Order: sequence, then C-alpha cells, then structure tokens
Amino acid sequence: MKTLKPNVKLLRAVMAKIESDPDHWDQTWWSSTIDHSKAATPCNTAYCFAGWAVKIDGCRWVKGWTGLLHARKDDPPDYVVNGAVDVSDRAQRILGLTGTQSTDLFAAHNTMDKLRRKVNALCDTKGDQV
Repeated sequence: MKTLKPNVKLLRAVMAKIESDPDHWDQTWWSSTIDHSKAATPCNTAYCFAGWAVKIDGCRWVKGWTGLLHARKDDPPDYVVNGAVDVSDRAQRILGLTGTQSTDLFAAHNTMDKLRRKVNALCDTKGDQV
C-alpha cells in the first residue's frame, strides 16, 4: 500500500489562478470556450480545477477533445488509450489525490468558496493510504 501526498504547490497554484482570474474558470467543463462566437484561444478558454491543474503542469490537449490530453512518458500504461489520457486521471495523479478526493474536488457544483475550503483541507492533510 502506498501513501498519496497532495501536491500542495500545484493545489495552491491552481487555486491562486482561479481566484485571480475567475473569468477563465468554469467548474462544469475541463476546457471550454467562453464566447462561442469566437475561436477557442487562450484568451477565450476557461478551465475547471482539474483543467487548470493540467494546464499549469504543461500538458497538451488533444485537438478537438475537451477531456483528453496527449499521453506522456510518466502516465501509467493502463491510463493511456490510443496515445491519450483522460484529464481527470492526469489531474488526480499530478495533484497527488485519491479517487475520492479528486471526485470531490473536481465536482461541477463546487463554488469558489467550496474549492478554497477543500484545497485548504487537502493542503493540511498528511496523505492517504491507497
């Protein structure tokens, strides 16, 4: 059994990004276009917590898919399908979260205040056994 320890630096960086730029945060989509009358550019794209985590980590999105990233060498082989990995799987792994923790943190109904409380609680934890 291994212990997962939350990636406090990345959790705090994502929360800081969301708080400083709420116009580019949409908890209901991994990645979404803000103004659908314009092209999906960095200035016109919003992300949920998991989306911002993978974006800050430098992940590359699969063109035309809002929930898939290009696989990289550090992805577990069982997560990779046709050279891609799911946003939630990558975000959970790089944030050092359990499945339960990531499901709770990535939930679409989370408000800014809920995210703040959840991130603070995760940053205070010693780690969970999985």
